[in-house]
Amino acid sequence: MKLVILTLFLTLVGCAGFPPYIPPSGPIPTASIKFTQQSNATLGSMTIFNYFPDSPKSCKKIADYQRIGVIDKGNPFVESTDLSNVLVEANKPFTFVSGITPANAFSQSSCNKVVSFVPKKGHKYIVVATYKSNECSVSITESNINKAIDFDFVYSC
Repeated sequence: MKLVILTLFLTLVGCAGFPPYIPPSGPIPTASIKFTQQSNATLGSMTIFNYFPDSPKSCKKIADYQRIGVIDKGNPFVESTDLSNVLVEANKPFTFVSGITPANAFSQSSCNKVVSFVPKKGHKYIVVATYKSNECSVSITESNINKAIDFDFVYSC
């Protein structure tokens, strides 16, 4: 329920109240993720949050999320961010929330997926969040070999 409220709120304000995600720096091994969305809605946004991988099985307060960015599809009140090369720490679980909120003439609903996987050092991944016909899904592909990656859906809060 908290994630539904969070996603609806973010559609209106564009995540301005959340601290930004700070990518790893220095000698920390990293991987790269490109976040994308596919939706049949005429308007809508996908918001990505870091979900603090130190305890992915617990529900954090909404204020504890870090905003990685937003991909917008036609909402004039939301500014998209470049999510084509997000660096994350490699070789340890990276857990994130993908929240899609379509807003069209026929529906106002949202879909949130909390996903966790272990990116490998130097590898590149593509995360696609899909929302079609009031259903959503997430897929992760290792981009240089076009191979689907196993990941876990963490329960919703």
